Amino acid sequence: MNQVHELDAARLYEQGQKLPDMSGKERKVAHNTWIRHEGLNVVVRYHATDIAIIHGSCGVTVNSGGWETPTTKTRLNALLPGNVVISQKDHRWYFWKMVDGEKVQTPFISYSTVYPTGNVWFGKERIL
Repeated sequence: MNQVHELDAARLYEQGQKLPDMSGKERKVAHNTWIRHEGLNVVVRYHATDIAIIHGSCGVTVNSGGWETPTTKTRLNALLPGNVVISQKDHRWYFWKMVDGEKVQTPFISYSTVYPTGNVWFGKERIL
C-alpha cells in the first residue's frame, strides 16, 4: 500500500475520481488515511477528520480539525501545492513559503485554501 507522503495531491485526486460517485465510498491510501470522491472534489480523511479537500488542479483546502499533530501536518504537507509548507514553532502551526529568497509565514487557519500559485486564502482574504 502506498504511503500518503509518497502521493501528491494530483495523484490522490486522480485516484479519488476513479471511485464511484457515492457518499461513503472510501479507499484507504495510508495508515488511518482514506480518500473519497465528492462531486468534483476528493476528500482526504485522517482518522475521523476530513483534513483536506483537493479541488483538482485548482488547490487544496486544509483542516487540522484541532489535531495539530506531527502526522496530520505530514499528511497535509504531502498535499500542498505551490511551494507552501506547514511548519510548527512554539507549539503553533504556520503556513510558510520562500518569496524572493525570504521566508514569509502566517499563522495556520483551518479551512484555508492553498493554490498552485503558492497563494493561501481564507475566505475572501489572502493570508499568504
